[in-house]
Amino acid sequence: MSHATLRQPLRTMSTAAPHVWPINKVEIRSKAGGKIVQLNFIEGKFVQEGDLLIVVDQTITKNNLEQSKADLETAKAVLVQAQNNNKRTLELFDKSLVSQQEVDQSNTELVRAQAQLVKAKAALSNAEDQMNDTRIVAPVSGIILSKNVELGQIISSAMSNVGGGTLLATVADMNQVYIYAKVDEVDIGRVKVGQK
Repeated sequence: MSHATLRQPLRTMSTAAPHVWPINKVEIRSKAGGKIVQLNFIEGKFVQEGDLLIVVDQTITKNNLEQSKADLETAKAVLVQAQNNNKRTLELFDKSLVSQQEVDQSNTELVRAQAQLVKAKAALSNAEDQMNDTRIVAPVSGIILSKNVELGQIISSAMSNVGGGTLLATVADMNQVYIYAKVDEVDIGRVKVGQK
């Protein structure tokens, strides 16, 4: 009776229970404070950079934005009036019908109106930024590791709070990770870079 010998490569496998940590982990906080009126994510789900995650109550911010728009329109009208008054004053001065003091006063009013327009534009820009800050978007693409808030919760601003404001969530880019694993000392000698 003959025995057939079947030769095959011997394959060994070692196992380890690893812990996986993302290299890029981002804590999400809000520049705006107030009540959360929209919450568009859950823990463990993938989000794309720029996805809308949270909306904070916009009532006061919207009112401030509308007031800033109105102030800008007023400042524009005041500037047009100051320019017209200044032009008339200079024409009257050329005809010796007004004094140098009245010309100086007219120039001052014109400069004041120009400055008011600059302030109104800056205030509108700030109000638009504050409105945008009520919409918190994903800063990076990745997995939501933790959700630290609930719908209806009042959050504090990261800008006005010494502690950095309320932590809303943590998101991690899982494309590059650290893996911490304990490998048995019998197996570690066979582990090589690039090995599966």
